[in-house]
Amino acid sequence: QISSTLDRISHDRAPPFRTFGSVQAGVMSALAVTSSSFAPGRAILSRSRVRSGSVQTRSRPHIVRASASVETSFFPIPSVGLKLEVQSQKAASGVAKKAPMVFVHGSYHAAWCWSEHWFDYFASRGHDCYAISCRGQGKSDVPQGVSVAATLVEHADDVTAFCASLENPPVLVGHSFGGLVAQQVMCRRNPPELTALALVASVPPTG
Repeated sequence: QISSTLDRISHDRAPPFRTFGSVQAGVMSALAVTSSSFAPGRAILSRSRVRSGSVQTRSRPHIVRASASVETSFFPIPSVGLKLEVQSQKAASGVAKKAPMVFVHGSYHAAWCWSEHWFDYFASRGHDCYAISCRGQGKSDVPQGVSVAATLVEHADDVTAFCASLENPPVLVGHSFGGLVAQQVMCRRNPPELTALALVASVPPTG
């Protein structure tokens, strides 16, 4: 009975989508496939389906690679005397310019996970891409004399400051623990102006 109810729901109700500027909320779920098999920055030319013992192949359009290379810079946090690694890639030339995107990684990662697998996809579609390495991760400074690199609030402070430094309101994307940081950014009394918020396999608000 439960199975038949779920089948009916899946056929009768399409998931709702809300559009924020050029980015559609919900599109991230379509992209959140294991990176070993798919990453938005890689060209997927075909996929196979098995039907009645035969293999059918359906072609996908080739993903245009952005021409700009990934650059590394450092964003200062003067209040604590630290600098955060920021990897960035400018939007491809010849396409309509859209909102910048700021990516926040999860635990045991750094900015590289976005620049390697996601930047080309979004840069080729008109988005300037920025990925922050949180305190103590990647090439960011490691705080001294503390038991943890930063609290959740401190991570949110860093992301808030970086988003506010951009010329245009960005799309904020958080994965796993980075999604929890992004939620903390939006729950503060004076959150930064954003074009959209996207949570990818995020830690829930309860932790």
